Amino acid sequence: KVWVASFVFTRCTGPCPSVTATMARLQSELDLANQPDLRLVTFTFDPDNDSPGELAKYADHCRAHPDRWLFLTGKED
Repeated sequence: KVWVASFVFTRCTGPCPSVTATMARLQSELDLANQPDLRLVTFTFDPDNDSPGELAKYADHCRAHPDRWLFLTGKED
């Protein structure tokens, strides 16, 4: 599978909204829903604040395809 990665945090007011908008545009332009071997993957670099629940709300706000655009967090180590 091919994947495109981005790095954001949900509380960001700087460049993160622009990065996320670019990913949303890619989701649309690449017809992500009909591309089974393509994924968008957004990693948070603020795992202390971006819980899976927070990322799920963020993904919903972005209208991310639930199986094709993944939002990931985890322990820093």
